[in-house]
Amino acid sequence: MTRRSTDEARPPEPVWRGVQRCVDEYIGIKPGQRIGIVAAATESKPARWLRLAAQEAGAEIVGDEELSHLTLYQVLESADTIVFVDGQHSRNGSEVVDALATGKISADIFRLFDAGPEVFELCFAVPASYLRELNRRIIALGVSTRAARVTSEGGTDLEIGFETRFGWIDSCGRYDGRRPGVLPPSEVATFSLSVNGVFFADGSLNTNFAFPHDPRLEAYPVRVEIEDSVIQTVHCENPFIDAVVGGFVAEGAGSRVGEVGFGTNTGIRRFVPFTSHINERYPALHIGLGSQNQGDRVGWNYPLHLDLIANNCSIMFDETVVMEQGRYVIGHVPDPQRAPETGYVDTV
Repeated sequence: MTRRSTDEARPPEPVWRGVQRCVDEYIGIKPGQRIGIVAAATESKPARWLRLAAQEAGAEIVGDEELSHLTLYQVLESADTIVFVDGQHSRNGSEVVDALATGKISADIFRLFDAGPEVFELCFAVPASYLRELNRRIIALGVSTRAARVTSEGGTDLEIGFETRFGWIDSCGRYDGRRPGVLPPSEVATFSLSVNGVFFADGSLNTNFAFPHDPRLEAYPVRVEIEDSVIQTVHCENPFIDAVVGGFVAEGAGSRVGEVGFGTNTGIRRFVPFTSHINERYPALHIGLGSQNQGDRVGWNYPLHLDLIANNCSIMFDETVVMEQGRYVIGHVPDPQRAPETGYVDTV
């Protein structure tokens, strides 16, 4: 449904369409609902855009002044839907999950990371129904797959073993009643003790720590050799990036593969020049080093995380082609007989 706003403060049209789709399809605002937008910055433009779109959808906005005097638990009880508008990191992720675990919170809870014009323009260009079905198909196929093969013209040649004891992460912004829906969409991810070969990351980096540099890798790809999910060598022609990635893998569990991720947001057609979930959601393989996504299933963890993201690759699950030169081609996959174990990651 196309709506027109008379508010002159709304963003340019491509961004505004993304804001509307975020509110309509991903958050799922209905007329008459009360919605609270909790922003890290009081004068957050993205928060104002979300409020405006929610008002046009017929929602009642819980005001900033009212929310500012409430405890976190009271905020979660103050509306039918609560949206936390964050930067790259969650301000109170564990507290929100703990509150939901009580079973006393009836509101739908969402987190929107990296809120800004680029997120709305790029990450909400595709209908929610399409991305959720794509994620479902990849996970349904993945749980019965023995091994994935990933190749690229740049030089990637990886074999990734899958095990049923490790769960899958479905990050498509869906609120499941237990954990917040995480936006922007979307990716699927798992864990593997058997990642072997060469990975040529020519897309971007993403990190959960400060990275004061353009993370895009098209001009300076990072080449890593991996054996049994441990980085053996790192090489990049850019001295700064080479030092950052090389230094990361030299410390603690930074050399371990903690995530095998597949960005699935087919609406993202370019990488952005700053660390962002946008780059991680790009449709390609990314290998996450450091912190892992399986919790107690794995006997180690690490507080830092660094994603190496491909640009254009081909992916096979056993004998089934999933992606061909950067384009998802996976057909219909029936649901598995047993529902796969799924996990949750609050942020990168």
